[in-house]
Amino acid sequence: MWTNFFKEDDFQKGMDETVLPWLKENLGISIHYSMIHHPEEKAAVVIFHGYCEFFGKYHEMAYYLYQNGYSVYCIEQRGHGRSGRENHNPSAIHVVDFQDYVRDQKTFIDNVVKKNSGDVPLYLLAHSMGGLVGTRFLEDYPEVFDKAVLSSPMIQINFGKVPYFAAVLMGIWFSLTKNLEAYVPGGHDFEPVSDFEHSSQLSEARYNYMFKQRLDNKAFQTSGATMGWTWTSMKAVKKSKKNLNRIKTPVLLCQAGLDDKVDNRGQDYFIAHRPDVRFEKFPNSKHEIFNAATEERERYYRTVLSLFEE
Repeated sequence: MWTNFFKEDDFQKGMDETVLPWLKENLGISIHYSMIHHPEEKAAVVIFHGYCEFFGKYHEMAYYLYQNGYSVYCIEQRGHGRSGRENHNPSAIHVVDFQDYVRDQKTFIDNVVKKNSGDVPLYLLAHSMGGLVGTRFLEDYPEVFDKAVLSSPMIQINFGKVPYFAAVLMGIWFSLTKNLEAYVPGGHDFEPVSDFEHSSQLSEARYNYMFKQRLDNKAFQTSGATMGWTWTSMKAVKKSKKNLNRIKTPVLLCQAGLDDKVDNRGQDYFIAHRPDVRFEKFPNSKHEIFNAATEERERYYRTVLSLFEE
């Protein structure tokens, strides 16, 4: 009989150092998902959201998809929204292995999407970080999706003024010091201050709708990236570029001309090495094309829906 019970004085230490790590290892990460099943679905669309996002940012998109006859599925990826965390700070975006995002999506599609939508066509709509998850998914599972849209995909991380080699050295240093849950330089906890001007959007009404959700729910108050997230994302970017030839799904890549959140050179690399991929540029849009000004936002939706209707 195992009788190594915690005493009163060592209870908290036992929970923090023994029980919680045991739970994380054996219970796994809880993943929150949203499912809107169309009773007369002609296809199912799976949304892969971006960094620091949650399903509430895609309410409008889900509505348009549903009105056009599509069922809609979306998980809040690990470390985001109402899904489980692998780190202690709920404001920090962290993942131990970027490939876990891909595995989570595959499990979700196998166990939820396919069981509810049966044999209808399956389409991917992936944004930003979700675009990198989507690219890696399409490379590893080329037969799952019938069509895919990569919207401002993070095929290359924007490090701002930090040279790439410096980012690599930082990643190595933080790995060696086992301090991967630390914020990247400049990262910080969520601040409840609206800042539409420096956001990824050009529609203030849509920005306010999203920001109110963040204020109202602590689960949505993610902010900066950890060194661990950055380091494993850099490795995923490298792997995605190496395996572009494995993608068999017809892809539409949408690029935002005013993007300052991802480095568009990664998308240019994608197009140069896969000239069969459809390319649509939105020169006057910031990172979130689906939240751009009216003309480009509506052109974006028409472009996506036209692909799905073909």
